[in-house]
Amino acid sequence: MSVSVSTLNERRNHFRVFAPVTLRLRALGGAASGQPRDAVAPYEELVVAAARYRKDLNSSGRAFVDRLLSTIDALIGQVNAASGGDGWAQSKQVEANISVTGLGFLWDRGFDLGSEAEVEFAFAEDGSAVPFRVTCEVVRCIHEESGEWDLGLRFTEVPAATEQRLVRILYDMQRAELRERSGQS
Repeated sequence: MSVSVSTLNERRNHFRVFAPVTLRLRALGGAASGQPRDAVAPYEELVVAAARYRKDLNSSGRAFVDRLLSTIDALIGQVNAASGGDGWAQSKQVEANISVTGLGFLWDRGFDLGSEAEVEFAFAEDGSAVPFRVTCEVVRCIHEESGEWDLGLRFTEVPAATEQRLVRILYDMQRAELRERSGQS
């Protein structure tokens, strides 16, 4: 079965959103990729487990789980914000082209094509203090006339819980965008 180019482009665009994100980035050396990802990965596993068992709880149980996750989210966000060293660039808000497999954005410095980097980003509209943190490969790095670099990053190491959380947020953003386009509230 052959698929037309326009169908492939529609599928690609269907899973991609443009959104403001707070982002920071660092180049990785060989040893850094095997290090633990602090508290972000365990938090994501907790969120996935809570979602799985939340439906079995009564309303007060669900409210407790929601408050607990909100508190843990805030605490991990504070810890993560305080750990700014280890080669991380200063975080800044950018308009990013995001999908489950990667992201693109303008940045103030370039990276070598094929190099490994770690990106940490949070959606401005999400409200979660816990960022996404993934290892990626630099697949596009174009110096623009403005002096900025157009970076394209392909995610190479995405924990399953991170991917599930990202899919859920992208899906919710796409639904909101479709509702807005169709004139619904």
